[in-house]
Amino acid sequence: MANLTFTAPKTKRYTPVYLDSGISFNLRSIDKDINVIVKKNLPRLADIIKVHVAKTVGEIVLDLMSKVQPRIPVDTGELRESGRGRLLLGPKWVNIAKGTNEGTIIDLTGKINAGLLKGSTRMVFNVGYTRTNERGENVALMMHEDIYHYDARALGFSPAAKTVGTGPKYLETPLNEALPGIQKALIKSVERAAAKSDLR
Repeated sequence: MANLTFTAPKTKRYTPVYLDSGISFNLRSIDKDINVIVKKNLPRLADIIKVHVAKTVGEIVLDLMSKVQPRIPVDTGELRESGRGRLLLGPKWVNIAKGTNEGTIIDLTGKINAGLLKGSTRMVFNVGYTRTNERGENVALMMHEDIYHYDARALGFSPAAKTVGTGPKYLETPLNEALPGIQKALIKSVERAAAKSDLR
C-alpha cells in the first residue's frame, strides 16, 4: 500500500502578469502549491494522479474562463476571442480552452490523456488575453486596469465599459474569488485518483 500525504497551500491572492501585448496569470497546480508525496515508487499511481489532476485543471480553466468572459469589456469582441487557457506539461504549453468573440468558450480538454502527460514532472496552468490596437497599445491591460465598470457610465465616469456587467479586473477578480475552490478541487482530485487505484 502507498501512503499519500496532501499539503494544502495557504490561501493567497494572485495578481495577473502584465505582458507587452496582454494580461495573463499562471498558477502551479503540482510542484510548490500542492505537494503530492508518494512514499513508494509507484509510477502507475503517479500517472493516474497526473491524469486526474490534469483533467481537474482543465475543468478549473473552463470554469474560470466562463466567469471571466462575460466580464470583459466588449467593442469588437477581439479581446474575448484572444482568451486562451493553457496547460504547461514539461517544456510545452498545450491549449485546453479558447475564448470566442460572443463570450463563450471552446472546450479543448478532450486532448488531455496519459500520453500527453508522459514524462511531465510539473503542471502549471495559464489563462490569458492578448490584444493590441492599431497604435500598438495593450488593450487587454487597459481594459483590465484603466476603465470604469459599465455602471459608472450613468454617473458620468469615463472611460467606462460599454456593455452591462463588464468592466475592469475582469481576470483578477474571478481568479481570486475562485482560488479557495481551486485548491480544494486539486486536493480532491488527487484523493479520488488514489481511491480509484485502490491505493490508500
